[in-house]
Amino acid sequence: FEKSIDSGIDEPLRTYIRDMLVQVNRGIDPSEALDLLQMKVDNSQFRDLILNLNQNVKHRGDINILLSNMEEQFYRMEEEYNRRKISTYKDRLIILFVMISVLVIAALFIESNATVKDFYLYDTQGKALLALFALLYAFGFYLSLGIGRFKY
Repeated sequence: FEKSIDSGIDEPLRTYIRDMLVQVNRGIDPSEALDLLQMKVDNSQFRDLILNLNQNVKHRGDINILLSNMEEQFYRMEEEYNRRKISTYKDRLIILFVMISVLVIAALFIESNATVKDFYLYDTQGKALLALFALLYAFGFYLSLGIGRFKY
């Protein structure tokens, strides 16, 4: 942790780590200091790091192996997140294309036949059906926007 302060960590993490080092140097148990540090930083990956470091301190493990394994795991997770973002992006483009196609086909369908046009634009039941279809279409469009807000 002392080396990490000098390596360019941004604030406020630098201050949190510096506080933890002061606590350890003043006699607080390293596990307690790590727990206090974990409470200050709200990040799931950081919580995993602190949990693993606590176990390493408790069981006298090899910290170099732990950190190298965690680094490798982090890179694999980032790679998978990026793969999912790309896959989701492609799926969203396909959905958008299909939704635009539905609008175009519906307009062509209504305009191509006078009977269909009269039913959907001038008949009460047709207007009600068209309004229902428009509402369902808007709901589907709203749901498709939610695909982009994918939480990992």
